[in-house]
Amino acid sequence: MKKAAIFALLITVFYSCGSNDRGELVGVKVKKKWFSEKPHEMVLVPGGSFTMGKQDEDVVGTMNTPTKTVTVRPYYMDETEITNNEYKAFVNWVRDSVVRTKLAYQAEFAGLGATPNANGVLPSGGIQNYKFKDTVANATPYQKYMYENYYSFDTIQPLNWDEEIIWKKEEFPDVDYVEVMDSLFIDREEAVDGIRTFNTKFLNYKYSWFDRDNAARKGGNRKDFVQTEVLNIYPDTTVWVKDFNYSYNDPMHQDYFYHQSYGDYPVVGVTWEQANAFCNWRTKRKTII
Repeated sequence: MKKAAIFALLITVFYSCGSNDRGELVGVKVKKKWFSEKPHEMVLVPGGSFTMGKQDEDVVGTMNTPTKTVTVRPYYMDETEITNNEYKAFVNWVRDSVVRTKLAYQAEFAGLGATPNANGVLPSGGIQNYKFKDTVANATPYQKYMYENYYSFDTIQPLNWDEEIIWKKEEFPDVDYVEVMDSLFIDREEAVDGIRTFNTKFLNYKYSWFDRDNAARKGGNRKDFVQTEVLNIYPDTTVWVKDFNYSYNDPMHQDYFYHQSYGDYPVVGVTWEQANAFCNWRTKRKTII
């Protein structure tokens, strides 16, 4: 009994010596202090508060515009407008993800009817280089669980971003690859001088966001306030003609977003929804990297 009491006392002394907070509430200790990183070519806009609503004397006494104090948090803003080159990075990423998704599905479909060789190995190369990434072989237990329970043939699986996309038709590796690329380019009847370009109607970006304001006011299940958006993100390149009817803007209309000489000029023809999608993609890109 005495040995047990002495052992308990030693354990208590050991743990008390290992902590220097003396039993005081000092908060959760972090291993590394966090410092705000200044984003590239952005400036900090300081936060503050202001009075929103009618501020003059309400003679009639209708009280239809009551005032309230609104607080705005500090935020970062770009020093200059988003350029054509910067927005093109978003457009090209969406384009590449669409192409890789189509190629991966076609690789899955082509692999279903493939005949193994004498060693029982399925053919490789060609479009098979673009099939969905095999995350099971060297995956963590968490990745294996997510793959087995949530990924299926009808959902987007991890894409293979390691293989370069082949854009020159003379270098297309096989018929399946040609079939995919043919479906993503404009029809031959719409091509000018026989040059078929990527069909911009396929440049659709899908993302989700949580409506915190409505969730706070109404309450309920979280899933009811998760909003999913799917929209085409290619800018309207005809604004130079539609918005300026009597000005000579034909060169801008033809080359502004396309030609590299306008790469550092501000992007135009972008809607609020497209700008919001761009910000979503930019945030995820920064988070992942």
